[in-house]
Amino acid sequence: MSYTDLSSFDGLRFFVLEQMAEHRVPGVAVGILQGGQMHAEGLGTTSVLHGLPVTVDTLFQVGSTTKTLCATLIMMLSEQGLLDLDAPVRRVLPDLQFADPEVSARVTARHLLQHTGGWAGDYFINTGDGDDALERYLHGLKNLAQLTPLGDLWHYNNSGFGILGRVVEVLCGQTFERVARERLLAPLGLQHSFFFPEEVMLERFAVGHFVNAQGQLERSRPWSLPRNTSSIGRLCSSVLDQLRYAAFHLSGDEGLLSRESLEAMQTPSVQAAHGGQFGLSWFVRELGGVRLISHGGATNGQMSAFWMIPAREFACTLLTNAENGALLNNAVSNFIRKTYLGLEELELPALPFEPSLEPLLGAYREDNFGTVLHFDWDGENLSYTVEMGDYSSFLETPPPVPPPARFEFSSSHAVRVVEGEAKGMKGEFLTDSSGQKWLRTSRMFRKVG
Repeated sequence: MSYTDLSSFDGLRFFVLEQMAEHRVPGVAVGILQGGQMHAEGLGTTSVLHGLPVTVDTLFQVGSTTKTLCATLIMMLSEQGLLDLDAPVRRVLPDLQFADPEVSARVTARHLLQHTGGWAGDYFINTGDGDDALERYLHGLKNLAQLTPLGDLWHYNNSGFGILGRVVEVLCGQTFERVARERLLAPLGLQHSFFFPEEVMLERFAVGHFVNAQGQLERSRPWSLPRNTSSIGRLCSSVLDQLRYAAFHLSGDEGLLSRESLEAMQTPSVQAAHGGQFGLSWFVRELGGVRLISHGGATNGQMSAFWMIPAREFACTLLTNAENGALLNNAVSNFIRKTYLGLEELELPALPFEPSLEPLLGAYREDNFGTVLHFDWDGENLSYTVEMGDYSSFLETPPPVPPPARFEFSSSHAVRVVEGEAKGMKGEFLTDSSGQKWLRTSRMFRKVG
């Protein structure tokens, strides 16, 4: 495939620049794949200190889009008869242990691909740079709280893809990074995609940023994720490589993975958050009568978006180097879908606040880090505030506390934040079979007040 820059897409280019200024995003790489033709451009700088211009070959951390790469390898092993997606993972990892013995015995690769394991899955710990990093990572899973029954409710689970990465290693007898390079990245010609910082530092790469308490852009630290996240979110890639990866998932390559397996990954299999669905590692939802397949990533100061519309042979990727990049990604994605595909996001109108909704308000706590979300009503206004948890185990520059913001009810069981840094954040109120009340964003927050 060849590519052209976005200079012929002036409206898109100007819109991205406007969003960069509004949300204070130093650098962006934007790309679209349309009918087999790639269009991409780099805008801005890699870093506010000692930066270089962003180009189409600049490397960004793609974060959790990495999970779809891990899932693709898992599907390849399944096709080869080396892995049964519905058999207990303990057949491959006999020492796998969780807090709940039944989960230890029953959890399958399909549960992990679908994010239906049920435990508190944001488990981040540095287990070193050795080839045993993933193996050692699994030892701590037994300490994670089981929030919901296995297979019962979808909620995002990073650690599940650490387990899947280790499954790849055991079945292939090689490190995850080597398997990914030899069996997927190299065959697809992804020459600007790397896992290791020592590889990335030889290329032009982006540095993450956040707005500090003084209102200044500051570089996020540390830059690198631990090695044990290679199957979870460690991949660094360029906008062109991400478009090549999209082309593979759109059209397939019988030499790597069958069309049937690619379609199975993109077929809804469980109900996810906010009315969406989930396949095998992909978010799936309907927009304007067509299926939108997506993922994205959030690392320390770098936010990415990746989505495809197979029926239109169209894909888009956005790579940014700022915490506020998520706001840019949402706005630009909506602009592209409306401008080039005639597909527009339609939000439900706000529901007037009534006394019957008041029992849903209060404090909701997340188990891994202790962050608490507060939803309050003062008699006139609905306000959303955040009490930040402890992220020091893996962040030197913890995320700033978002200022108080307004929220509104979009239904009798769902809310959305309508202003500030958290604008667009959605939550839905659930009650499990035990009577425990929850708020689900993509994670589960237990009602505590």
